[in-house]
Amino acid sequence: MTTFQAHEALESLMGVTLLYREYDIAAHGLAEQIGKPICIQCGSCCKVNTPIAYGVEAAHAVSYLIGQGKLYQFQRRIEGWLLDHHKECPTYEQAKVDKMTFGLPQRIQSEVEALMHTPCPFFENNACLIYEFRPLACRAFGVTRTTPGCHRPRGKGESVSRQMITSPQVNQDLKADLDYVLESVPRPTWKHAGFFPTLVFAHAWPEAFTNLTGSGQIATAKLTMTYPSWAVIFEDEVQRISLAEKDLFRNGQKAVSEVR
Repeated sequence: MTTFQAHEALESLMGVTLLYREYDIAAHGLAEQIGKPICIQCGSCCKVNTPIAYGVEAAHAVSYLIGQGKLYQFQRRIEGWLLDHHKECPTYEQAKVDKMTFGLPQRIQSEVEALMHTPCPFFENNACLIYEFRPLACRAFGVTRTTPGCHRPRGKGESVSRQMITSPQVNQDLKADLDYVLESVPRPTWKHAGFFPTLVFAHAWPEAFTNLTGSGQIATAKLTMTYPSWAVIFEDEVQRISLAEKDLFRNGQKAVSEVR
């Protein structure tokens, strides 16, 4: 990495820090608005979500852990998750993790989605082990997107079936900040998204990661990288994807009926 690239990398990591701070401010503002805490640390989201994150967030996490002298405390935990034979992702095929995986077979897409809804490997004894540097996908719950199954008490303007999130303007500002960070990254893979544990391990221990992937010991779904997506962060994108999927299902049902 050249001096210029190193400077770009440092700016990107600082950008992530500032973006996380903006999220914290948004969460604090929302909590004041509804008069209730956004998170009661019940672990409901952590028990059913393994986070998808951007590559730059993984680089930020590694930098943070190195600074805290805690990096190697996480190596065995993440490697254990990578090597664990999750029933949700039984496919093991060679994949190049330095390139995005396009045109995934439906079965792999289904495995990725299933794996996303498994317990987070960084959640232990009802506590988040990465809370200080948790990725945007985690910070978004209850802030810029609703949280199905959330048990926190409802506040002003809320009901059992209605959970308040940040305003469209706040979301727009956060999207703009995120776009700025992604546009300034020094490496293409830093702007792509993948499973947070995978990306952290690949960034922290590249040689060990190459050996594991080369020997086919990691499920294909865990190696999947995609284009940046707001769908796991912002509610309007979640709803847009949901409507698109419903339209696809209806069109598929219609096509089946016509064939019959």
